[in-house]
Amino acid sequence: EGLLLLTNDGGLARRLELPSNGWNRRYRVRVHGVVKPEDLAKLARGVTVSGVRYGPIKAEIDQMDAGDKMRKGFANHWLTVSLSEGKNREVRKVMEHLGLSVNR
Repeated sequence: EGLLLLTNDGGLARRLELPSNGWNRRYRVRVHGVVKPEDLAKLARGVTVSGVRYGPIKAEIDQMDAGDKMRKGFANHWLTVSLSEGKNREVRKVMEHLGLSVNR
């Protein structure tokens, strides 16, 4: 589920895409790998990947029983990721930095 906004109003589009306006973007992401809560906490402080600084990112494991699944070796996890910058492939790059591959 989500919202796709189409407009031919260039001024509105620019206001919505600028990080300085504080619009939060939220994504639901399926990742493959071991999700460590301490790694997700690192994202909240921001990370640098290949010389590019990414600002604070809030990432949470979606399912209530996610801890049990991680201990049992399940490999796919759904995360909710919130950010305000929206750089090109930002979610994919920071997840790969944590050793996770995005598959949805």
